[in-house]
Amino acid sequence: MLSGSRSLSKLWIAGAVLVAVLLLLTGCENPGPRLLVDGATFTLRGTWYADLDRAQEIGPGELGSDVWWEQVTTTERYWVPENGAKFTAFGTTRPDLADCQRAALTETKINGSAGPSNRIPSGTYLCGKTNEGHTVIVEVVNYGYNLDLKVWVYDR
Repeated sequence: MLSGSRSLSKLWIAGAVLVAVLLLLTGCENPGPRLLVDGATFTLRGTWYADLDRAQEIGPGELGSDVWWEQVTTTERYWVPENGAKFTAFGTTRPDLADCQRAALTETKINGSAGPSNRIPSGTYLCGKTNEGHTVIVEVVNYGYNLDLKVWVYDR
């Protein structure tokens, strides 16, 4: 009976290995995207930078910058992607993760100037990919020299 129980053990181990390999090949071991930052808010002051992976403002020269809120004049302003981050202005309806993953993102700066050329007024959502490769949804809660932002960051 001992050899029968060894055979059963070997069969069980082989089955477990097969299941693990199948899970790995089909991606089932990964349950889907995880929300890393859930609606965190912060203020991005004019001329400052933001690390969106951590939903925080950072100063010039600090590591981790995803965007620079550039102030050319008192009315000419730009949302400038930094360090390989990419964005697009999505509109006034909150996108979901799939919307942002399908969006055409670019490293080109987005016009945030005061007036009719502004693509990111209050109530606008941006989709992006951070410099760490995370998908990000940004809501411009309040627009001005400073931006009040609300951020959702996903692990992919």
